[in-house]
Amino acid sequence: CEGAVICEGAVIGEGAVIRKSAGIGEGAVICEGAVIRKSAGIGEGAVIRKGAVIREGAVICEGAVICEGAVIREGAVIGENRKNVKDSIVIPQTKETRKITAYHCDDGLIVNIGCANNYRGLPFKDMLARIKAKYNNPKHPYFAAMEQIRKWDNSMNKETEK
Repeated sequence: CEGAVICEGAVIGEGAVIRKSAGIGEGAVICEGAVIRKSAGIGEGAVIRKGAVIREGAVICEGAVICEGAVIREGAVIGENRKNVKDSIVIPQTKETRKITAYHCDDGLIVNIGCANNYRGLPFKDMLARIKAKYNNPKHPYFAAMEQIRKWDNSMNKETEK
């Protein structure tokens, strides 16, 4: 935990690993065997279940709950109060787009682009509608990114069916 900031009231389970420059918010719960990598941020009241891995620079917003054994990708932003987040994908920022995080949780497939919906994200169909309304050009890179998310979602659903 050297160099990490752990706020008052945070609970750290046995065998949890918290790396340098990570931040753990007030009242957050980091369960047994969870790993919080460097520069990751865990919001107030967030819960990281047993064995989950939060990779470098990921942000778990206030009140979010990450499932047991989940891996949250480097740089992901998981929205406030999202429950039972299972996995994530991150599409890096380009000169034409902001960074995009997509993840599965109790609310379905959620897409987070920049500050859309105060970083809480929107369901896939709602985010796609917002992109269509703003960028009336199907060749805009956001459409390609959303297609990549759709393919990822389909592959994750096939994994679940096995």
